[in-house]
Amino acid sequence: MSENKAALLEYVCEKWVSDDKINPYLGSMKLCLSGGFQDVDKSVLLTNGSESAVEELESTHEEADTRLLLHTIYATEVERVKRVVIYANDTDVVVLCVYYYKTKLQEMELKELWMRMQQDSYLPIHDIATRLDASICQALPFIHSLSGRDITSYPFFIGKTTCFNKTVLLDHLASFAEGNHQILTEDTIKQARQLFIAVYSSSDEISRFNSLAELRAHKFLKNDTIDLGDYHLQRMHFVFIWREQHLPALWIRQHISQSIPS
Repeated sequence: MSENKAALLEYVCEKWVSDDKINPYLGSMKLCLSGGFQDVDKSVLLTNGSESAVEELESTHEEADTRLLLHTIYATEVERVKRVVIYANDTDVVVLCVYYYKTKLQEMELKELWMRMQQDSYLPIHDIATRLDASICQALPFIHSLSGRDITSYPFFIGKTTCFNKTVLLDHLASFAEGNHQILTEDTIKQARQLFIAVYSSSDEISRFNSLAELRAHKFLKNDTIDLGDYHLQRMHFVFIWREQHLPALWIRQHISQSIPS
């Protein structure tokens, strides 16, 4: 976060807390302010014209995505709310919500968890989590990171739907990072590789490959790989444009069109 943004956020939070004119307007509404104070751990609850510290929400989280779940758990466990609406439009938040509803919030008796994606668009997280198997929900954070997110790269031409639709064992991926288990075991690595093999293979090809190396060799040696290679080689003709820009554009177009093989 830039210094200017941090300073603005701190000003807004301190203004809400200290302004005697703003606080009373909240009435019985409860407003939690976290992450915007100079003390990053500080969390304040404003309601009925008063302020109080909220120890349960004191956190060093820098990402708002994870703070959302911290506040949701607090509202469910302490305030005993039955419905939570999160205003966000981010895949990371969807994955976190589905995972936490299935593993924690449902047991805390939260009946409904909604995500407001757009002005009039709401995503029923509770319905999604209820319909998905527990192993899939538990494996969601792992698969989401493996298939690409804000801080991890994406497998080439593979979307998240493809990863989720592949029927492979997910028990080791589901148990990864549960509790204090933060080590990538051989079984977890093997299962992740099997998932990659599944997403890059057709249904009748999956059983043929025992490793990613075999799959890569198969993909590289397929006949259409040569055609694709020739197609990409046609990009070399752009060199004519770069090296002969002093010539008339019409001549360059003719020259290149005659040079590209049919």
